Amino acid sequence: MAENTRINDDNYYVIKGWMINRLRLKGVALSAYAIIYGFSQDGENEFTGSLQYLAEFCGGVSKPTIIKALKELTEKGAIIRREEAINNVTFIRYRINRNLIDGFFAGSKETLQGVKNFNEAGKESLIGSKEILTGGSKETLHNNKNNIDKEIINNNKIKYIVDYLNEKAGTKFKASSRATIQHINTRIHEGFTIDDFKTVIDKKCGEWIGTDFAQYLRPSTLFGTKFESYLNAPARRNKTYGKTGIEIVKNDNDDLAGIL
Repeated sequence: MAENTRINDDNYYVIKGWMINRLRLKGVALSAYAIIYGFSQDGENEFTGSLQYLAEFCGGVSKPTIIKALKELTEKGAIIRREEAINNVTFIRYRINRNLIDGFFAGSKETLQGVKNFNEAGKESLIGSKEILTGGSKETLHNNKNNIDKEIINNNKIKYIVDYLNEKAGTKFKASSRATIQHINTRIHEGFTIDDFKTVIDKKCGEWIGTDFAQYLRPSTLFGTKFESYLNAPARRNKTYGKTGIEIVKNDNDDLAGIL
């Protein structure tokens, strides 16, 4: 069996009873909701991963099946869909509808421990590792040293990757940026390594520095949903020279087309 390069062996998501009992979810919609819940249960973050990631994590279903499940969840009001236009490219974000969950348990002693106390983990846990979020229980959130170690490791990875980009591209991006953290954590959650990030940075710096495309040497573009295509694309530089003998680097105009 071919090794799955998107889903880490340590990745998991938790299906809670209330997702079945209260939201009446089942099948692919239930799994997709549980994954999105893991990313956005803090009420601030959103799921920014790809349809392919959801398809594989839901058992290898097709993209149309995932699209149908997301539509069902949106129409139920279980999740909130948000579109964000960046440089004329539309990105789709999803988060759980916390008002709907809170409404189920308003005034009840049955209030979900996992839902009510999700903030107890602190922003550090949320930023450091999505695995901590998807664990669900207080023990996982507070007392699991392995998860705390993962958080530290992930924070170090993010700083290393951003520092590497700044060094290669001559930029000054901050590793503390919420959007940058989201992009990098999503790709790490999909199974990509530091070497993968370095490869993408090296390739795109080699192609775009000195051209109009240099403005796109930023985390939102490099580490977005086209990350894998950038990683696997052959490094290319179309060399031409001006009258002074200085190399002029040209790129295809559609290099950034379809960043979703």
